[in-house]
Amino acid sequence: MNLRLLSTILRLLSSTAVALAAALFLAAPVSAPADDEPKWVHQTYPEDELRRRFGGEADEISPDQAYDYFLQLVNEDRRNYGNAPPVRLDRIAAKAAQEHADDMAENGYVSHWSLDGKKPPQRYNDAGGDHNVTENVSFWDSNFQLFLTRPVVEDVEKRFMASEGHRVTILQPQHTHVGLAISIRKRGGEWVMAADQEFIDKYAEYGEMPRSTLPGQAVAVSGRLDVSRVEFLQAAIGREDLPKPVTADYLNGHLGAYSMPPTFQGFMLKSDKGRRKFLGVPTLYTFTYDPESGYFEGEIPFPIDARPGVYYVYIWVKDKGGRTFIASTNTIVVKGD
Repeated sequence: MNLRLLSTILRLLSSTAVALAAALFLAAPVSAPADDEPKWVHQTYPEDELRRRFGGEADEISPDQAYDYFLQLVNEDRRNYGNAPPVRLDRIAAKAAQEHADDMAENGYVSHWSLDGKKPPQRYNDAGGDHNVTENVSFWDSNFQLFLTRPVVEDVEKRFMASEGHRVTILQPQHTHVGLAISIRKRGGEWVMAADQEFIDKYAEYGEMPRSTLPGQAVAVSGRLDVSRVEFLQAAIGREDLPKPVTADYLNGHLGAYSMPPTFQGFMLKSDKGRRKFLGVPTLYTFTYDPESGYFEGEIPFPIDARPGVYYVYIWVKDKGGRTFIASTNTIVVKGD
């Protein structure tokens, strides 16, 4: 079996033997543990064994049935291994997950990057999402025909849970919703399957933000938090280079986790001035917050000399237990004049 942190591949060697290559990718925006690094692993299995293991056409279920079952397995794992509350299906996260799973299956690759070089937050924003997102992905490739069955769904979730990085992503208690996708299709002479989990943290309704701006412009940021669960803490911004198109071969040869760009500017409440500040980066006091209604608003100014790139706007919150986390990540492209 070819095991890579977020992907899985099957290859038929003969009429009675199948080579299984699998790969999994770490979804969380952190580095994978040393013993959990992505890699391809190849193993050979008898074809009848794989048919017993994964089922056949008679066992096929609909996508809706598959995703309901997938959600059931995710929530069972969250309850049994993380004491975490259940997540619910989210339409926008599901759209982002399905688009990425379809793209991986159609083009024969597995990665947190798409062929146009975009990472999960930007792809989720492009689909219409404005919460924080964390991704797990998986992939199979084989001459052995796969069908969408309950055992296939079980196998995807089992592989994620067997990988420390993916397991951590699934069990994070702040996740509230998820988008799930599995894409199976014939590509050339082989069958491929790609799966995607897009976990999101939904704690607010946010005002619309632009997806692009120019140097010297200010972007208005606003929202209304669920005050029964969280309170506004601070905002921040990070930057990375503009995405560049890549090939499937390149992505398959560069397996690994993705990271979020570090903060270079912090933003706090006007009332925090003189009392709190970011450590290591400049702090601007441009936000206001009403703890009764949960409404917050502020401005994120982009310097006149802002370099072209993708800028990540982070909204940090604190829950009733005192845990702090990012509840919203919005990407804004600055291309220059």
